[in-house]
Amino acid sequence: LTTIATGAAWVVWWCVVAFTNPESIGWEGFALFYLALFVAVAGSATILGLVARRRNTDRVAFVRIAIRQGILVGIAVVAAVFLQARALFTWITMLFLVASLTLGELFWISLATQHARPSLPHAQPTGT
Repeated sequence: LTTIATGAAWVVWWCVVAFTNPESIGWEGFALFYLALFVAVAGSATILGLVARRRNTDRVAFVRIAIRQGILVGIAVVAAVFLQARALFTWITMLFLVASLTLGELFWISLATQHARPSLPHAQPTGT
């Protein structure tokens, strides 16, 4: 299912690039361009992540990780293309983008480890 959706997104993105004039399309055309690019890149990165982790025994965990990282790669690529289209893509913005996505990934990892760990019972004060 992911492969079919990713392939369809690449076809839609290619059609937008090949058959539209960027000077005459409205915001809907640009939204379709960036949305199709995001779905295509995120799907491709997810599939690559699934292939790279295929020997992992905890399938649910590695599917979640692959999807999360695929989405982050999709965000990075779309943000880079968006910034480049507006002549704002420099090495500083790239560093900021990578740092922001890295912090986002670390945030999600910390949330996942907090929920996976059982909480310790709180010590009760002794009355002596």
